[in-house]
Amino acid sequence: MRIAVIGVGDWGVNLIHNLSQLGVLSHAVDKEKHSLELISRKYPETECLDRFESLLESNIDAVAIATP
Repeated sequence: MRIAVIGVGDWGVNLIHNLSQLGVLSHAVDKEKHSLELISRKYPETECLDRFESLLESNIDAVAIATP
């Protein structure tokens, strides 16, 4: 299973951590490039995108959305 997370704020980071631990995290999406750089460093196996439209072209099974 491949799961993407949209939103890399406080809750998004928690989701990313847990999904990575489960081995199912595939993508992180956020418009804040600084947030994506931090995720990319901590989870190098995760593809980081700054536009959710790019995610629609990816081979994923599910999406978790963490927005305010």
